[in-house]
Amino acid sequence: MKTLKIEVSFFKNQKQEIHLGNCEWLKLKSKTYTKQYLRKYKKVLLDNIRIINSYHLQAYTLYRTYYFDLDHRTTRRVEEAFNDFSESYSLIFKSYSSGNHNAFMFNRIDTTISMLSDAVLILKRHAQQHNNYSIKHSTNTLLKMIVDFNNKFEIQKRDLNLSRTYANETLSLVDKGVAESA
Repeated sequence: MKTLKIEVSFFKNQKQEIHLGNCEWLKLKSKTYTKQYLRKYKKVLLDNIRIINSYHLQAYTLYRTYYFDLDHRTTRRVEEAFNDFSESYSLIFKSYSSGNHNAFMFNRIDTTISMLSDAVLILKRHAQQHNNYSIKHSTNTLLKMIVDFNNKFEIQKRDLNLSRTYANETLSLVDKGVAESA
């Protein structure tokens, strides 16, 4: 099973810090609060990494669906982007040197999202050049989802008030015809 490792810097009589990379630090109140926060933070990060994996599946399915409509050059470029994505995705879970671990991990997550959007952009450019509107509309939708996810992820990465209410919510289907007659 893949697990995320996040380092926390504990200081006496000071706030605890989590290094996010790019000279960004998340400062927390106390050691106890930090440990509780870290458990939830890891779960939220892992949920987001699973979403990235799901978007990869959608992009790859889109690529394979229209594989025969793509020229050789486009096929090669998309496959290279997906290979780079896979390599970068596996490096998210790698152990890095102490002190720099979080920076490398967050950098890998950002790189993975970027590589995924690059693969979808290659498909979109091909669709625009060859007037293939079905690929174009599908890639536009997927790109919008990836961009929205990336924006939300950047906010969640720095948020001290994390919420995982989506993990506890259950959906139910209600048939209005049955509900009205009752």
